[in-house]
Amino acid sequence: MSGSNGLLLSPHIDKLFDRHWIRFDSGGELIWRHEAAGEALRCWGIDGANLIRPFSREQEAFLSAHREALRH
Repeated sequence: MSGSNGLLLSPHIDKLFDRHWIRFDSGGELIWRHEAAGEALRCWGIDGANLIRPFSREQEAFLSAHREALRH
């Protein structure tokens, strides 16, 4: 288990992430793919994500794998 394999997200956002309806690009931008996710984000007033700092190399490896899972 790696401490880099985790993001502190609000429960409602985490559910979208776990369902692969949203992802974060390598620069930290929030990207949604599923229309229901886009609608939920709009209703919650979420236009994007603001990162305090960039992802670490280890975090980026996990996020890259998550993005790849979205493509399939």
